[in-house]
Amino acid sequence: MFCQNNNIIQNPPIPVLDRKNLVETARPDNSTFQELTDTVVLKRSGRVLRKVEGAPPIVARTFKPLKHEPVVIRYGGRFIRTAELMYILKPLVHLACVRRYGFKSWKSYLVPMAIDVASLRIYYKNREDLSKEQKQELSRRCVSMLLYLMRSPFYDKYSKQRIASLLTGIGNKVPLTGTITNLILSYIPHWQETYFYMWST
Repeated sequence: MFCQNNNIIQNPPIPVLDRKNLVETARPDNSTFQELTDTVVLKRSGRVLRKVEGAPPIVARTFKPLKHEPVVIRYGGRFIRTAELMYILKPLVHLACVRRYGFKSWKSYLVPMAIDVASLRIYYKNREDLSKEQKQELSRRCVSMLLYLMRSPFYDKYSKQRIASLLTGIGNKVPLTGTITNLILSYIPHWQETYFYMWST
């Protein structure tokens, strides 16, 4: 994060390939390449080299000198870096709280949630410094805050009874849904124990 000046870490780090929108384009010569992003400058010598993934097909290669212009990376500065550090360190803080207070303690629940809220608050104050993709990741993080409803001890004390009442009511009133709701009710405890950890996203 410090070396690359990344504003916000994408999740997953490698985006899923969208095969429907993938368009194979022919590159007849070097002029069609985006040389600004397909080259790298060596620090000591200043020599410009083409990246392996930026090489054109063999039939279209030329040996003309490469041109390189640095890509401008938008970075929000110290406040954005602080927000991302808080997000990265949250799992370690949560594990430390679990070791000290126990997994189902309210302190182990509230401390990571406070870190999440503080990180999101800093990001939204500097939202104009983020790119479109980073804003989408920020929105995903906001939606993932709903997972706190399924995490212990909040789930054990509040959510569990309300979810069971809702599914039972649907199964009793809506025809042909009783079997499905009963199946979901039997699986929810296993899902909650397996997937809804404090540091999960």
